[in-house]
Amino acid sequence: MGRDGEAGRTSVAHLYELVERNPRAHLVNTVSVMTDLSRALSEAGDAQEALDTAEKALRLYDEHLHSGAGHTAEISARLLDTLALRLNNTGRHEEALERSEQAVEYGRGLLEADPGRHRPHLSRLLTNQALILVGLGRLDDAVRATLESVALARTAALNQDDDVTLADLALSVYNAALDLGEFGRLDEAAVLAEEAVGHYRALAGRHPEAFAADLGGSLVVWGRLLGDLGRVEAGRDRLREAPGLFASGARPESVGETRALLDSLTGRGEPA
Repeated sequence: MGRDGEAGRTSVAHLYELVERNPRAHLVNTVSVMTDLSRALSEAGDAQEALDTAEKALRLYDEHLHSGAGHTAEISARLLDTLALRLNNTGRHEEALERSEQAVEYGRGLLEADPGRHRPHLSRLLTNQALILVGLGRLDDAVRATLESVALARTAALNQDDDVTLADLALSVYNAALDLGEFGRLDEAAVLAEEAVGHYRALAGRHPEAFAADLGGSLVVWGRLLGDLGRVEAGRDRLREAPGLFASGARPESVGETRALLDSLTGRGEPA
């Protein structure tokens, strides 16, 4: 993580000291910073330190629940969800699912209390739970979680016309396409992949640095599904567009895998 990582660790260490002195004033900010640091560590490839940081954040929060620092179900759900993802990344899938189920339980309670505010939150929790279920080989359960996530995200997008909500919907739809494709429901998966491409194309048009690579990834999935359905030329068209969309910082295999998929479709014609 370089200098940014060191700065994050230093900030957490300082905040830790402040929490011990006055948890009411500093607890919420500290666990929020720790959650952000855990995500950054994970993105940098340091899975174990990311997990350690997520575990420390939840433990610190639990230790001070009675400090009057403002315990909320929303914070608990976020901490549990973060820990679930970090456990999943280190291969501890059963523990990850247990934490994810706890997070989703909080999310359902939040939805009941305030649907307009918390519908996107529960949608994200279910998207992450589906990822964990896939790792456990429970594809039918993953599909159910993903489709519920999509339904929640659709409703949220109808009620909240903003790019954050649209990005949540795009991710939910994209994941549903992946899950249904794994489950062999190719026609449904292709329809969802096409929808994801539409959402990411709109987002990339307004925020290219943030969403161009996501558009490329969704085109790859759509192109592969079309190829699997025998619509080879249509699949090729989507795959040809994808490599140029990946940001310069994307993993090299993103482009390499796309070109390999394109090569695999070469010589295959459309069915009569």
